[in-house]
Amino acid sequence: MALIRRIKNFFCCEEKNILYLCENVGLRDFMRKQNLCQCETRVKFLAECTDFSAVKHIIVDEAQNFRVENGESNWYEKALNLRGADGMFWVFLDYHQKCHNFPDGLPPLSDQNMVVLHKVVRNSAKVLEAMQCLMHKIIEGPQSEVTQHLAAIDKQMELSHSFQGSCIIRKAAPGKEVDLVLQILQHLHSQGHTAGHVAVLFSTQEQLAAEEFKLKTKFPILFSSVQEINPNKMVLDTVRRFTGLERNIVILVSPSVHPFLTCVEPNFLISAYSRARIRLYVVKSS
Repeated sequence: MALIRRIKNFFCCEEKNILYLCENVGLRDFMRKQNLCQCETRVKFLAECTDFSAVKHIIVDEAQNFRVENGESNWYEKALNLRGADGMFWVFLDYHQKCHNFPDGLPPLSDQNMVVLHKVVRNSAKVLEAMQCLMHKIIEGPQSEVTQHLAAIDKQMELSHSFQGSCIIRKAAPGKEVDLVLQILQHLHSQGHTAGHVAVLFSTQEQLAAEEFKLKTKFPILFSSVQEINPNKMVLDTVRRFTGLERNIVILVSPSVHPFLTCVEPNFLISAYSRARIRLYVVKSS
């Protein structure tokens, strides 16, 4: 958002001249509320019926989630060709958080003109510590150009504050995970945390659908999905749909990836953990 404001001021742009692209509808809708620029998802961007003729500058966010589907044109090439002669084209991404094995449409690392954002400002020390354990698993895994890139970033990474926060792993009997989530929510409520501080995230839509009714009926507070995100309501959704967004407190319920994506499990968990600014709860079955 800071970069978009800077582009608007420097180039004296209108909203229609800057295009913000992301993968998730929830993140797109959040950015639309800022009234800074045009905001679309990758899928909508590639639709032939959409007019982007006024666009001169392009900002892509959470690009590690992008993919090139079968028979689909490359979003990166289309964006590059769409940019104005003197236009800006920024792509924000984190290879630590790439949670799929499909082509992402990005050029090889060796062809990327990179600026490394190595100062951690969003996450508390304990949340970052949990993330770094997962980062090291990726770095020590099968070697590639990407793992070498991540190893170099690891050496530069630094925490820009001293706030400790917390990362709490709790275990529940199989099938009782949501009962433990309810206990945590009651505890947070008694401490004075409001609904807008918290996000409860499941791994899949199926898990969410199975437990949503129980949570909503047993805890008398307002919930919202990512699509209708409200600063005064507790988020109840999936990790994937919450990518790019954040809350002070995040509760992850049985975080896991689909079996065919087991090789990217650390990436999925980093993506999930990083949504928490201050306090992270991880609820697992014992």
